Amino acid sequence: MNGNKTLKIFIIAAALLALAVLGISLAQEGMTIVGTLNENGDLIDRNGIVYRIDLNVISDEDALNSDAVFQVIGIVEEDDSGDKWITIQSYKVIETE
Repeated sequence: MNGNKTLKIFIIAAALLALAVLGISLAQEGMTIVGTLNENGDLIDRNGIVYRIDLNVISDEDALNSDAVFQVIGIVEEDDSGDKWITIQSYKVIETE
């Protein structure tokens, strides 16, 4: 009986560990945001949400095009002050206004 209880605890612990690992890997998948750059170089989506750019891979030529609308794929994290930061994995200019 005691071995059965130990087996149940082991199975529950393994399941919780698997869920934690799955959650971490899902959180690291890139999300797609469409928006423009403001004068500070932040990405502003179509809902007005500001994303500070952590690692900027946008070329200077594209960044200087103030009419450009970007489709950005990246990992978004929120800091302690509530600012959203995006590490850009890829981007493309999808339209110019």
